[in-house]
Amino acid sequence: DDFVARHLRFRNGESADSVDLDSGSLNSMFDHCDVMFSTDENMSSFGSPPENLTYQWGLNAWGLESHSCGGLWDQNHATCHHSLWAHNHTRNPKARPSLLDWSNNVTFDWDIGFILADSQTPANWNANVVGNYFIAGTSGKTKALEKGSRDRNGNWNFHVWLSNNRFDGNVNG
Repeated sequence: DDFVARHLRFRNGESADSVDLDSGSLNSMFDHCDVMFSTDENMSSFGSPPENLTYQWGLNAWGLESHSCGGLWDQNHATCHHSLWAHNHTRNPKARPSLLDWSNNVTFDWDIGFILADSQTPANWNANVVGNYFIAGTSGKTKALEKGSRDRNGNWNFHVWLSNNRFDGNVNG
């Protein structure tokens, strides 16, 4: 039930995800780990994800091919802090959490940024997005948080608390 990965590099490069958390474990932590070069998501967590996921002091970057995704996180509870998400086309991450704490991260050079569920499923997904830097890249795309929507009953299904974030939309530092 308790899994800790430290100081590892996950670089798939051929097919699917570099890391796919589908174990049903209780607690999983990735500390100082790199997930890169996947042809799907660099780091996925859905199906039977851990109850609690922590990704800290890591690098999630350079998804391959046109799909090039940072992560698909269907979690109950997740924390991502002090990490760099860079050069992924989309899903930086795509999150559907009961509660996600997203703090002190840098997201750089995306086409489709942090996806807020993007679902019409009735749900109560929540994220605290605090103290992050969002730096647009050469793609010219400037929506850092996107695709929050209403469920099929017309109710908001994703709620975000935003505080002390910074955004550089013209890449001038």
